[in-house]
Amino acid sequence: MNKDCENFRALVIASGVSLALVSAYSMFAKPYSEDIGNALSWNGFDAALPFDVTNVLFLAWLFIYAMAHLLSFFFVHYARWLLVAALGLGVILSVVSGLLVSDVVLNVLWAIHYTVQPFYFGMAFFSPAVLAAFRGDADRVAAREPFSQAQKSTIGEP
Repeated sequence: MNKDCENFRALVIASGVSLALVSAYSMFAKPYSEDIGNALSWNGFDAALPFDVTNVLFLAWLFIYAMAHLLSFFFVHYARWLLVAALGLGVILSVVSGLLVSDVVLNVLWAIHYTVQPFYFGMAFFSPAVLAAFRGDADRVAAREPFSQAQKSTIGEP
């Protein structure tokens, strides 16, 4: 494995760890003062969809994004398209979620995540070595599928 692929895996890990920290902090943050709790209660105000629906969409986004990270680490060919799906669902969530309110620590964790994310996406779609690694997985999948006679004659040829 070359250096670009190793760097890509490091970005996948950094992005995944920062996302895990965001999720853990969101779930297990200590209780806030009454004033901060009041400010945070405005989260979701004026949303286009009810909170239950946006919460399900958020959990779907989180699952797709986490699977994209896991599969990207192993260079599974459709992981890049899961990244695109997560990005699209994230845009939809931003439009329908209403007012977003968070505290300082959560903002810092999201900033770290969004600092790593463009490099992760960029390498996944534009680095020749990483693209070759993803194509290698696609070639392995194609080798397990039935081929036409013309395709069979080219397997194993340089």
